[in-house]
Amino acid sequence: MRRKGQSLDFREHVAYQLGEDVRFVDWRASARHGQEHDLVVRNFVAEEQLKLLISVDTRPTMALPEPEHERTSGMSKLLIARWLAEALARVALDGGDSVALHHLFDETQRPPQAVAGEQELRRAITALTPADQEQSPANLRRLQPFLPPTAVWVIVTDCYFEFTTDVRRLSATVAQAQAGMCWVLLVELDSWPYESADLGSDVWQVPLFGSGAEVTIQLGSDQPGAENRRAIEAEIERNRSQFIKATRLADLDHRHWIWPRETVANPLQFFTHQLLADRHLQSMFVKQTL
Repeated sequence: MRRKGQSLDFREHVAYQLGEDVRFVDWRASARHGQEHDLVVRNFVAEEQLKLLISVDTRPTMALPEPEHERTSGMSKLLIARWLAEALARVALDGGDSVALHHLFDETQRPPQAVAGEQELRRAITALTPADQEQSPANLRRLQPFLPPTAVWVIVTDCYFEFTTDVRRLSATVAQAQAGMCWVLLVELDSWPYESADLGSDVWQVPLFGSGAEVTIQLGSDQPGAENRRAIEAEIERNRSQFIKATRLADLDHRHWIWPRETVANPLQFFTHQLLADRHLQSMFVKQTL
């Protein structure tokens, strides 16, 4: 990554602003291009190593769609999240950049794990297993050392959570990271179109938002199943929209990977297509002048 700094790599002349270091005033250029009191300064760029933090949501909803279902081909959201984390980590490590993997929600609040080689990466990826508890708190205590200015923070989640105080803390942390000159990318793994189309007329146990308790209801296409399904879908969307709005992410920094509604998808084909089509996600590895 390249940013403004003090090096021998000249970038451009810009107008002098009150309070800037006068040592960078280019007096000759000022005399050529301006009036008596018009000053220009020299801007430089310094190339830095990329610092990449990848946070993966491992709550039970990330295990959906259920891998034992014959139509899913085992394409759970957590599987795709692990593949994405490993792919990004490998590209970064091959480029000499630093990488850390992190459990986005975690009861034990374990810190991000820095990985520097193949064995450490494999252990960190293997540790991304489904959590036992749906209500695990956001794991935010030890993030600061891994989010210096110009770091990249990739968050992979399905956004299946209520907009509680805990999630508000997460969205505030995302906003603060951006204000601190970090680049935050949210990759939303959205399997709801597939899950919704696959409900049929079965009876399901689902958690009630706000209570944590589970109830048995019908979620099929006929009444009252359709009404129940639409109510749950509306609640998911309401909480999701509140979270994304509170993060203050730019539209391009919210990546939306959507599961096919009805077609059987090969997991590797789906992952490869999504990653190769996501130019914005790939751009984090492009060395360029910002």
